Amino acid sequence: MQKLLRPLKTLVISCILFVSFVQPVAALNINAGVIADSCCDEYRADDNRGGAYAATTLNWVELLAKYRRWNFGPWGQWGGVRRTGFEYNWSRSAATTTDMINNKQHIGLAASVSQGKIDLVIIFIGSNDFAYYRSDGYAPIYSGSWSESQIQAKLDLVYNNIKTAVDTIQQAGSPHVIVAGVPDWGLSPVVVAQFPDATKRQKVSNYMNQLNFRIGQYVEANGGLFLEVNQFAKSLLAKVTSSGKLLVGGEEINLLSVGDEPHHVTLGDGIHSGTVFGGLFANYIVGSANARWGLSERLFEEDEILQAAGIILDSFICAADINRDGVVDLYDYSLVVADLLGSIPVNQRTDVDGNGLVDLEDYSLLVARLLAHCLTP
Repeated sequence: MQKLLRPLKTLVISCILFVSFVQPVAALNINAGVIADSCCDEYRADDNRGGAYAATTLNWVELLAKYRRWNFGPWGQWGGVRRTGFEYNWSRSAATTTDMINNKQHIGLAASVSQGKIDLVIIFIGSNDFAYYRSDGYAPIYSGSWSESQIQAKLDLVYNNIKTAVDTIQQAGSPHVIVAGVPDWGLSPVVVAQFPDATKRQKVSNYMNQLNFRIGQYVEANGGLFLEVNQFAKSLLAKVTSSGKLLVGGEEINLLSVGDEPHHVTLGDGIHSGTVFGGLFANYIVGSANARWGLSERLFEEDEILQAAGIILDSFICAADINRDGVVDLYDYSLVVADLLGSIPVNQRTDVDGNGLVDLEDYSLLVARLLAHCLTP
């Protein structure tokens, strides 16, 4: 057996030497602050942010903190507008851009920036200013009950509030600043069902495009990164199957219905995103930051997202990650092969199934999980 395995080992080692040149750089130590509404307000806080969700229900902030070691500050109880959560996360459920200004969310985070605690700031607010469930948001534009001057006044208000937040953060120091555009609720299947006139929805979308163009121009002109979140949403919608499913890692994630079960894009409240969407949006943020500033932060693989959501429950994935680098790869394979059928394993972790032997069952478990990612906090 050893003679038969020797050529295989040589091949594996050659592959490892090749792969080592293309391995992604390890996760960075990013100190991040956030100004937002409930899209980024921690789901795991003691008030549940609107629902008694499962332990695997996480938003993009929590995913990056838990699985990519992004530092949003220590967890604690901060009182007032802050409530419970990460110190540098100034997100507040139900906040509009006016609430942000009145509650001094931007000023609070700017203090941490001025102290040199923050490398990256993400501003993602404005959704509630035009929310379909508010009387002063989506509906009056859709219905035509607001005049052109009223609409423009609302657009100006939101623009100026976001501009103030950007200016305050940048004046406090020089972190990288990311600003996400104001979401267009008309892209949501929930809103489409309640506001069925496509022409009127397009009217609202046109105003959202107008607003985001202004915000984007200002942010980019001042060295920030503007995220076209509505284009991101459209890119996902383009991948939806005829039955209303978004395929992620081979799993069907339902876009047309809502629910707290993880196979839904939107939680049961019809407003907030589930873990799968949170992972996809985290990738959008990270990928955009990598491209703009030459960072090398690792994106979430689709199987990692499914693991985080509790959809994939494979206890042997991490067991097969022998060297604990987060992925079951050729290096792990070579370690198992080296110990295969030996009386005393060189590496105790090569006994994948824990039966006291490194045998063909361990080999089979590992091979079946090659290139799978081990998602550990």
